[in-house]
Amino acid sequence: MPRISRALTDNGCYHFINRGNGRQQVFHKEGDYCSFIDLLQQAREKFQVQLHAWCLMPNHFHLLVQPEQADQLTKCMQWVMTSHVRRYHQHYHTSGQEEN
Repeated sequence: MPRISRALTDNGCYHFINRGNGRQQVFHKEGDYCSFIDLLQQAREKFQVQLHAWCLMPNHFHLLVQPEQADQLTKCMQWVMTSHVRRYHQHYHTSGQEEN
C-alpha cells in the first residue's frame, strides 16, 4: 500500500528521520559524521531551509528542519540523501543495498 503524501506548509517545522537499510550503520567513524554535517551546511546554503537541530547515531539520524517554502523540504532532503549515499558508496567501495 503506498504511503499517503504528507501535507507540507511554508515555515512549518518537520522532524526528519532516516535509518540505514536493514538498520545497518551509516556512520562508522568520526569522519563520516563530519562529512554529513558538512553536507547539512551545504544544504542550508543551497536551499531555503533552516536546520534547528540534529542528532546523528551510528545507524540513523534525526533532523529538525523548517523550510521557508514547503517544496524546499523535499528538494533539500533528496539532495542531502543522494549526496550522502554517493559519498558513502565512493568512500567504502560499496553499491546498492548490501546484506550483512
